[in-house]
Amino acid sequence: MAIEKTISLRALDRWTLSFALDLEEGAAPTTARTRITQPRGYSQTLQAPVELRQGCAHWQLTYPLCDEGAYQPVNRRCDWGMGEYRFAVELLRREQVVHRAMHTLSPLDFVPHTFRGTGPLIGFYSQYLVECAPDRPVYIDTDEMSVSFRTIPARPARPARAKRCTATMDVVEAGGKNALAGPWELQLDEARKQQKFSSAGWRRGEYWVRLQLHWEGRPVGAYMVRSVWKEILPPEREPGPRPVEGFQPAVGAWSYGRLHNTRFDADPMQPRPDNWLVSQQKPWESEFLSVASEAVHYDPQEGHYSLDLAVGGSNVHRPVEAVICRIVSDDGIHWRRPHIGRIAHQGSTANNIIGYPDVDATGKPTWPLRPLHQARVAEDPALLPDLEQLSIRFYDPERDGPVDPAHCFVKSTGWDLLQLCTFIDPAVRAQFSTSERSPEHIRFQAYAVERRANELLLLSREPLLRSGSGMDLHHTTESFRYTLEDRATGTYYYYFRPGAHSYPPHYSPLDNIHMVRRVLAVMWTRDYLHWERRFVLSPDEEDLDGTQFYHMYLHNQPAEAAQSSPGALLGGLPAVDGKRVYFGALTYYDAHRSQMWPELLWTADFLHWHRLEKRRKMIPNSAPGRYSFGAVRHSGIFTEIDATWWMAFNAYRLPYKYPNPNRHHWEEGEFARKNAQYAHAPDFENWEQFYEFCRRGYSINPALAVAPAGRLAHAEAIAAAQPAELVTTPVLLAGKALFVNAATAAGGSVRVELQDAEGTPLAGFELEVCQPLQGDELHHRVQWREREIAVLETQPVQIRFVLDQARFYGYSAQ
Repeated sequence: MAIEKTISLRALDRWTLSFALDLEEGAAPTTARTRITQPRGYSQTLQAPVELRQGCAHWQLTYPLCDEGAYQPVNRRCDWGMGEYRFAVELLRREQVVHRAMHTLSPLDFVPHTFRGTGPLIGFYSQYLVECAPDRPVYIDTDEMSVSFRTIPARPARPARAKRCTATMDVVEAGGKNALAGPWELQLDEARKQQKFSSAGWRRGEYWVRLQLHWEGRPVGAYMVRSVWKEILPPEREPGPRPVEGFQPAVGAWSYGRLHNTRFDADPMQPRPDNWLVSQQKPWESEFLSVASEAVHYDPQEGHYSLDLAVGGSNVHRPVEAVICRIVSDDGIHWRRPHIGRIAHQGSTANNIIGYPDVDATGKPTWPLRPLHQARVAEDPALLPDLEQLSIRFYDPERDGPVDPAHCFVKSTGWDLLQLCTFIDPAVRAQFSTSERSPEHIRFQAYAVERRANELLLLSREPLLRSGSGMDLHHTTESFRYTLEDRATGTYYYYFRPGAHSYPPHYSPLDNIHMVRRVLAVMWTRDYLHWERRFVLSPDEEDLDGTQFYHMYLHNQPAEAAQSSPGALLGGLPAVDGKRVYFGALTYYDAHRSQMWPELLWTADFLHWHRLEKRRKMIPNSAPGRYSFGAVRHSGIFTEIDATWWMAFNAYRLPYKYPNPNRHHWEEGEFARKNAQYAHAPDFENWEQFYEFCRRGYSINPALAVAPAGRLAHAEAIAAAQPAELVTTPVLLAGKALFVNAATAAGGSVRVELQDAEGTPLAGFELEVCQPLQGDELHHRVQWREREIAVLETQPVQIRFVLDQARFYGYSAQ
């Protein structure tokens, strides 16, 4: 009978495992049969001869542990569980099993840990021989996929682990064994190589790339498993005959039926001034002065600009109360603190404080509103419930009848929703009162809610979205990244941020809180009872290694953004009219450098978000050491003042994730212990230097960027010697005149032709009779010899733009 025993195991090197088993009794074995199951579930059974030494059985296996773990969500804090290797051993004498033994091994035994709760440093897994990663965490609306791989390159004072090796790679369904693509025989060295493959016909979902190393010409060891997701979005909204309402930007191909010799490019905004507007100076301020009002306000009667700031964080060695302050300017460049005289601080009202976050003038809690909605609520207080009578319970379809989407919203529970309620139904209280579901534990759970007077109805028992790791489209690394109401279709969009695995070379120890590479997804509804979910944006092979996507914004002006339905207003959703192309922005995060900036996007249906071919920074970071080098985090709201678009942003001087010793009152030793991963930061020389670098450099303050109205992107000729042409899909020119936003070089021009829906030039609106538009104007008026567009009334027309040495920014009809 076989005797159960415990095995000991160690990695002799990155290729070889050494086993030992103490044989206190029983028959002497000659062979070891070892079944190894790796964290992702794949198993292999290997045999090896046993050597007996002093009553102990020893044997070795060529089995590189190149798979660092399972990457399975383990809690709502967004942590990954890495699983374990399992070794089931049978020691044989001839064919008879004489001993059995079990052993488990965590991949994390080979991984350094940090001291700040940021998790294991997976990128420094000591058993790696090669790097392998999909070039995109998610492939959206494409069948062409690719994976990059290489041996781990040599670094200063560290030789390469394996300069060259061979491997086999294939692609399977998640957890599957049958190859959907491959297998391919790979030759690896320190130069990055790429394997492309097609996923045509595959369903949307998760797939696994499997790489297995070779030893002496045969596959050995664990599969290195790399997840990749395929996403298929609903068809993009068709342009269709539509009225030209508002400015139509020239940013992408949607709404153009024909393009010739045309490309689209972004135009960066310019900081004004090229510095912070203000920084910490007054006793009630801190080194964190963020934009609170979302948009710059301009009073034409007073002739001055104003911007509200939120004070957060702490000054050195003392806390600062959260307040809202106002700054003003006569020219938009030089800013000052006005004497508001409304609220006393340290016994004096000689300050610029205008209030406190989420409380009224008497200090009573108010419903948390976006600043752009406050004016509407001031005009109609009934848009907000009475917090002294507010109750909450679960929705009952039989008792409550149909849901009215116009009065629905999505809100997180625990922290902000339940604490506003005077009465909480026992069933709701039971749902959230246990320690497992405490607000501190859940952090973020999003529920759909309908407001009926002063009663809130939770529309489901389970949350729509939780905080946590995973790419299942039901978890997010933190809260919603953007929300939006499309009034044209009655659709409500909630954008969030799942976390993909941060496989090297995309792993960064400086942003290791969740060991994830963030992507962007959306859930949307028309009735708040039925929801669809999709990924919408993912880093790709053109992005820097370690790229993550933090936020996304739609760009609009306050008047449009503030027109939300009553329920959407409670959830903080801006609203747009839809039916046209919109500018947007992606908050791009270089996790290796810990630097952040916005990049221009565009969309016509709020599901398909397009990046431009040249991925320029929409607002450039400043030079190292200056005010916005670390991060530019913008508001997404434009204010148009004197034909100029103004946008406020928060400017971080230090790299975005660098720690703030002042906030935690850390001395140098404690700072080093609690931030060990920053020894890998690009700015790190030694702890004394880095401590002073962070202590003296930390500051976040408001700044502004401007652009001529409508000029965030343009169309121009690819081959400059030839004209570019753009022909729109059919539109309705509801107006008396057509205007073009364009700039031409000396001798250049823009000419315009109107055609019928079949592309035939309309009499009197031919290209030949159009007066060429020349010069740099935001509102060139298009004129033909004898005709005006008013005669067309509701006739659908195509507009043909011919650009000769010109930049075309867009058009409008007025």
